[in-house]
Amino acid sequence: MKKIKIAFFTGAIAFFAINFFSVKSYAFENQMIDVSNNTDVTNQLNDWDLTTIIDTIEYYRDCFPNDTDDEIINKVYDDIYNKQKYIGGLTSEEFWLIYHYLGISGFFKVNNLANDATKTTKEMYGVNNADDDSDAFRHMYLTSILYRDISKDFAQKLMTAHEAGGDKLNNKMDLHNNARAIILYEKWMAMNQNGELKNYLSHCVANGFFYNIKKIHNDALVYTDVGNNYSTYLNENVIKINSTYNSSMVGGDYQWYSFSSGNTKGKFSFYSSSDIDLKVEAFSSISKDASYIAINDDGGESLNFNVQVEMTYFETVYLKVYGYNDSQNGAYTLSIDKSQITSKIEDTFERYNKKMHVRISSDGTRKTEPHAVDSNHSRYTNCVLCGESLDTLVDGPFIVRWSLANSPVVALNSYNIVLNKFAWEKYLEGKRKVNI
Repeated sequence: MKKIKIAFFTGAIAFFAINFFSVKSYAFENQMIDVSNNTDVTNQLNDWDLTTIIDTIEYYRDCFPNDTDDEIINKVYDDIYNKQKYIGGLTSEEFWLIYHYLGISGFFKVNNLANDATKTTKEMYGVNNADDDSDAFRHMYLTSILYRDISKDFAQKLMTAHEAGGDKLNNKMDLHNNARAIILYEKWMAMNQNGELKNYLSHCVANGFFYNIKKIHNDALVYTDVGNNYSTYLNENVIKINSTYNSSMVGGDYQWYSFSSGNTKGKFSFYSSSDIDLKVEAFSSISKDASYIAINDDGGESLNFNVQVEMTYFETVYLKVYGYNDSQNGAYTLSIDKSQITSKIEDTFERYNKKMHVRISSDGTRKTEPHAVDSNHSRYTNCVLCGESLDTLVDGPFIVRWSLANSPVVALNSYNIVLNKFAWEKYLEGKRKVNI
């Protein structure tokens, strides 16, 4: 009996030893990580390849079905990170961040989202490269869907941990775009999810000068661009202001405004009122290569800016407002001081054709409108605004400037009435009154 017990005990030890040594380095045995010759394995794995971790988790689950998740994950970590010096895919900090936030299932969820980001990037750009527009999009899209499907806090911490310890230019690019993704995703949510997220983010990447998105070009961080004409997006991205505008700043963001001098010229002051530290840059045009014509930080009260720009008639200035640093969050008011205006002109008119002229209004806008004639004119006359010579039986319709006391035409709301050609001819012939 004693010999049987000893034999049984010896067999159990042998079985355990065989089982233990067969699983002690699953990743290595299956050549999932090649550490031969002590080479750096970073480039052997995709940036977010969690396959090694997931396959090792499933293997140890099969080998130790009664182990707790903590026991399984410690075996996985020891196998991959300690024994095989695994440095691709996820850093050690990311590994434990995922587990402590989401448990073992978190690795599967993050892997699915990372695959979605890669697939969507290839769909939108045809490539999945590094340091270019597709790279900027991939990081922003992954950050956004991590925010959407898990949480803002997790997305920020994971994407920051992914760049931990790196001080290269591409790490700076990725950290910058990850932070922009949080802001832009919240803007997209505030727009009631107008359009698909991927289309919105690709639009932002295509216009990086407006949305502050970066890529690497010639060993420098520059704005992303796919050749779009930035002026196409002025109406969408630039807020027109006249005297004051109330807004709020999110750290790391910036906002664009435009102002036209219209029919005035002189020195205009643009200043902020806020409890946060703001800066402003003034531009005469908007393009990815534009340089500011004026900049100011604390020229106003306290930490507020006050920048002065000399402008002539019908000139436009563009203002880029942003925080002194990424911690500046809060409401502010942008105001314009016009006290130093030196002269003013009225609306002007340009000849266009026999039916219309162009009115250039005080805000610099141009609009076509019918010619204006006096009610007591003869057949051949001139527009009283632009001077165009007119034949009232051929040209028109017109805006008629007249007095109620002298005219058979009855007005409802205005002394400036547009008459169609037939009605005007009948009026000239004196055959009937025209009711408007």
